Amino acid sequence: MLQKMNKRLLMNPNLQSCFKIRLISFAIWSLLLFGTVNSYAVKQKDKPVWKATKDGIYEAKVADVVMAVNAHFGARIISFRLKDQEILSTPSVHPENYGSTLWLSPQNWKWPPSPVLDVAPYTVTLKKETLTLTSGADVQSGCQMSKSIVVNKSDSSYSIKYTITNISDKDKSVAPWEVTRVVAGGLTFFPVGTPGGFSRSNLVTEDLNDICWFQYQHELVTGHQKLFRNGAEGWLAHCNHGLIFIKQFPDIGIEQEAPHETEIELYTNKEKTYIELENQGGYKTLRPGESIKWIVKWYLRQIPSPIQIKPGNVDLSQLVRTTVR
Repeated sequence: MLQKMNKRLLMNPNLQSCFKIRLISFAIWSLLLFGTVNSYAVKQKDKPVWKATKDGIYEAKVADVVMAVNAHFGARIISFRLKDQEILSTPSVHPENYGSTLWLSPQNWKWPPSPVLDVAPYTVTLKKETLTLTSGADVQSGCQMSKSIVVNKSDSSYSIKYTITNISDKDKSVAPWEVTRVVAGGLTFFPVGTPGGFSRSNLVTEDLNDICWFQYQHELVTGHQKLFRNGAEGWLAHCNHGLIFIKQFPDIGIEQEAPHETEIELYTNKEKTYIELENQGGYKTLRPGESIKWIVKWYLRQIPSPIQIKPGNVDLSQLVRTTVR
């Protein structure tokens, strides 16, 4: 049958012409379709991950992990959630002390933190996977901050690059200090670091398997309470409502900590409404115009159901170690 059709095609000029027209049409249609699909793929690839929603709020989503930042309120991270499950505290818990911010360490300044750095509007630069927010020049501290947040599609995480610049005409000695507030409750833990540095606590914690564990218990919170401690491995984790929130950062020794501060600090307020998960970078002296750059990586995961959320559980610490690798 196929041989007869080929013979008819060779013997009939009209059939040859018709076949050629159809072949050319198919080729053009294929090229147009490929171009459309390829153009759509390029547009999707170049489409910014961050989008402005309202009132200076920018939001990104990778897999089911969503982060939102309020540029009009100190470039504060106001939401970090897995689908609809929020891990950060919100304004309903406290009108100002909520979400995640960056402070200057050590705390040799009077409360509250500098408004220019902590609550004033930041300028915004948006580029694909990166959202960069820059504060105004703060005369009070002599510093300026920027926060560049990158969406990591490879592991559904977010990298936050903090920059502190000395804009004064004098040397400034500072360390970056990330303060992240979560609702009171749950289990917080981190690897125990080098002994011998500044260490103080009026929180009830326990060391098991080289990990410091803090199980929040409302009846044991009797006022403003805080833990100061050097960590190891460069991570801090918090579990609540079936979620595990992990912060990963460069590990520092006790000799790099700011005076009367530590690499990891935990705080509970006397109203028993929130916990502060605090991690600090290395303490440095900046000459005029110099900067500190510090990167903290955030992960949010569902805890597998077989893993029990309790102090000393090696499965929990192993889950973190596997994630941050």
